[in-house]
Amino acid sequence: MELKKAEVMLQKVSRKNLPKVRAMTEEVWWHHFPGILSEKQIAYMLSRLYSVEAMEAELECGKVSYRFILCEGVRAGFCAFGPTENPGEMKIHKLYVLPRFQRRGCGSGALQRIEELWRNMKGTTLILAVNKQNRGAIYAYRQAGFAIQESVCVDIGEGFLMDDYIMVKRLA
Repeated sequence: MELKKAEVMLQKVSRKNLPKVRAMTEEVWWHHFPGILSEKQIAYMLSRLYSVEAMEAELECGKVSYRFILCEGVRAGFCAFGPTENPGEMKIHKLYVLPRFQRRGCGSGALQRIEELWRNMKGTTLILAVNKQNRGAIYAYRQAGFAIQESVCVDIGEGFLMDDYIMVKRLA
């Protein structure tokens, strides 16, 4: 029996909804990243990259758009994306699906909606960064047509590193 694919839509996140995005981030990160990152690094990254203030600053710069991922009409997670300095290229900065919605097509559906949005804007390339130990996400991105372009290690302060792959998808 074939599983029905979930209907996925993206809904723009307003500034007033950033605390909800923050709460989703906490749930996803504390469920998913222990064993990949230390608890100290998780706490540091959440406070540095996912504070409401940090997300407000991203919205204010106008280069990053936050969207709720609606799976069958229910908020199942969120994503953030925006154009880079390279013509035709957009970076997916964040894509997180709440644990209870994982493995139901919500993440892949969100990737498809982002790709459609970017194609409609005449974009040619999608990029993202993923932790090298995040095997499930790497597999999902490969299934969606992304390929590893390079390996990077970025110092984010306090002795912590982001040890990532940069993955790329060229749009036909």
